[in-house]
Amino acid sequence: MMDYFMGEDGLENVYAWSIPVHATVILAEMIYSHISEAKLYNGKDVATSIYLALMNFGLDLVMKVFAMGVMFFFYNHRLFSWDFTV
Repeated sequence: MMDYFMGEDGLENVYAWSIPVHATVILAEMIYSHISEAKLYNGKDVATSIYLALMNFGLDLVMKVFAMGVMFFFYNHRLFSWDFTV
């Protein structure tokens, strides 16, 4: 079973299983909060959480684009290259 998660597509498999499980648990908690009138969630907190999640995603994307730009820059301005032939 561990090979399933540690293989070539291991991280994708973890995301494929964990995201629906977490979403289901959060949805169940929201439904429980509404039914029991516990007021665990309010609109302002949900909007703030969504905003912060989107900002986190956006900053992650910006950092990845910047890192790729730096790598491409140094690749294009490399001092030497090796030719591998088989």
